[in-house]
Amino acid sequence: MGQMKKLAEVIDQLEPKAEADAKKPATFALAMKDQLEGARDQITRALPSHIDSERFIMVALTAITRNDKLQECGLPSVYLAVMECARLGLFPDNREAAIIPYKGVATLQPMVQGITRLMLRSPGLLKVEARAVFEGDDFDFRYGLEPDLRHKPALLSETVTHAYAILWRQGTDPTFEVVGRDEIERARLTSKAPDSPAWKQWYGEMARKVAVKRLGKYADLSPEATRAIEVDNLVSGDPWAGAEPEGVSPEYRNQLVRAQTQGSIERLKERMSADRQMQQEHPPLEQEVVQAEPAAPETEASAEAPTEPAQDETAQPAAKAKPSKKPGGKIAGGDVTEFWKTVNQIGLERVCEDLHINAGDTKENQDHLRKWIESEMRGIWADGTKYLLGAYPDLAGKE
Repeated sequence: MGQMKKLAEVIDQLEPKAEADAKKPATFALAMKDQLEGARDQITRALPSHIDSERFIMVALTAITRNDKLQECGLPSVYLAVMECARLGLFPDNREAAIIPYKGVATLQPMVQGITRLMLRSPGLLKVEARAVFEGDDFDFRYGLEPDLRHKPALLSETVTHAYAILWRQGTDPTFEVVGRDEIERARLTSKAPDSPAWKQWYGEMARKVAVKRLGKYADLSPEATRAIEVDNLVSGDPWAGAEPEGVSPEYRNQLVRAQTQGSIERLKERMSADRQMQQEHPPLEQEVVQAEPAAPETEASAEAPTEPAQDETAQPAAKAKPSKKPGGKIAGGDVTEFWKTVNQIGLERVCEDLHINAGDTKENQDHLRKWIESEMRGIWADGTKYLLGAYPDLAGKE
């Protein structure tokens, strides 16, 4: 009887914990439901008139509760993404649009189907179609006075080689746009999140979206389609994109910029770590020669302490010693100068703005950058310069 009593006590202690764990997802779902229900009037005002707010909230809740990782982003982040989706007039059902977690931020991702649906609201557009081309497909196209496009899928590979989009307008022949693998990669690399789950898991869909967005430049798009493409460019990137997107709430844009800046810093740290490891494994040739050179034997003459020569009043002062490495790998002198030179070439205010440390005053911005070097780059000025050269490849280094 004593053992049974102890077992019952253990079970009683475990049950509350199990119930608490089971209630976690339900708690988030209920909190999200309360948040959206409380903001029903705001959602209704943001949605186009033809979309029912009740159905939109139901679809949003279903999509959010099915993705456990969105809970890690927090209610405010998820709510901002839902509101942006409402402003676009798309359902976050993973077909028209998706809300995905990236770097702890709920990120709105308009899908190909959603963008094409909004494009069809444009005057004169009858149909929009986009396809991905894979290795082994029978594919050929030509531009010019007699444009032609031919694609026969082989269904043999998952490696994307091209993507294309076609639009049909009233009274004219179809118009198409083809993008190759290099152009798709260029779009991915200009993305704020080139290693996001969307690019890793749905490369073909992202390639189709690149083609659709390129094709949109040939049509008089509806305001909704233009806004959806601009919102997508915030995350997916587009080397042909123009000005900053309009109609995006500052709160949503700021949370994306913070996550994207953190992602850029992490990728740079990974590259620098790999570079240091490679340098340790493969030291420069001059260093190897110096290390291999045997020490010269000490002679009687060299063993004697040399007499200090009399100081000549007319002698020139000794040359200033070159800066040397300090403990911990910190480098002074030339590396500090090179860092500030790179900052000036890019623009002090722009660098501080992108790092979210812009104080609006030149001296304060310089002080913030020094603190950034100490905190993010472990006090190594050369690493700070390397970060700027990587973050602004088209601007840094130009005279």
